[in-house]
Amino acid sequence: MKVGSSGHYQPLSPGLKTVAALVVLREKVIEPLLAGIAMPRVGRRLKNWSSIDQHYETFRLDLRSLLQELGVAA
Repeated sequence: MKVGSSGHYQPLSPGLKTVAALVVLREKVIEPLLAGIAMPRVGRRLKNWSSIDQHYETFRLDLRSLLQELGVAA
């Protein structure tokens, strides 16, 4: 929201929430997924995976396949 006739803007609460959500999504989801695609894990798998671990692994492998098909990843 523009403050008066100045060139300054005041952030609105919904906008700040959106920016915060996008930053968290980038740092906690997108970056680890891309890192997992670039450097796949080597070694043993965990014995007791939670459902979130399984979803993450499935998503990581699917994203890797998609990027390979698009010619973006080796």
